[in-house]
Amino acid sequence: MFDFKCDICGGNLIIKSNSNMGICENCGAKELVDKKDFEKYNDSYHAAVRDMNSGTIAGYKSAAEIFEEIPFMYDSKIRYSTCIEKIDELEADKKAERTRAAEFEKQSRRKKTFNKAARIIAVILIAIAAISAFIVIKQVIPSKLYDKAIDNIYEINTEKIEYYRSSALKLNDSAKLAEKFNDAAYSYSKELAEDENYKDAISLLSLITEYNDSGELIKEYTKLLNEQTYSRACDFYSKGKYKQALKLFQSLGNYKESK
Repeated sequence: MFDFKCDICGGNLIIKSNSNMGICENCGAKELVDKKDFEKYNDSYHAAVRDMNSGTIAGYKSAAEIFEEIPFMYDSKIRYSTCIEKIDELEADKKAERTRAAEFEKQSRRKKTFNKAARIIAVILIAIAAISAFIVIKQVIPSKLYDKAIDNIYEINTEKIEYYRSSALKLNDSAKLAEKFNDAAYSYSKELAEDENYKDAISLLSLITEYNDSGELIKEYTKLLNEQTYSRACDFYSKGKYKQALKLFQSLGNYKESK
């Protein structure tokens, strides 16, 4: 949006120097703009520059929102485009890092599973068929099923997680195997919460409500998720994006002033 207009041709006035002198982008006329308005937008511009210089995704997002509102101030248009590019780059890097970490974790688990299988095979070779079958049914298969359940934790696929976990429990209700699963789900839910992904964190904790302080964390993350959703809804509302705001407010029910 452009708040400063040329008195001669009605074109947009652009502020190019650190003063309240605007230059019409159509006819080139120079006009003084309201000093108070200039100071307000000037402060906003420099606040956005500080956010941008933080080098974080949150900083670039905050800066982009401000620059988008004041395209007539200095080089705001260029800085807005730069912020959007930086956000895309950082989010891509973050996603790539998570993918690498998840792949490394999967490879580690596969290696451990392979080593365990090798030891089990050695036992099978010196054991009778009945004992071997018992081991396979009661230990190997449940362990692999739990491993598959854990793999799906990182994909937040609760349907598959429940399928593999319940299948393992039918064969073996080992507390050790359950502890391994619970610890993986609990740890990753905390990582998600640190990234402010409260929705997926709650989904994982809902699978292990009796483990450690999962029940309390669900309550805590639910409050944070509601606050996060409420803040986004208010932001949409303040920008005139009423449809998006309405959808979020409706999802919150009686939370604060959502109704």
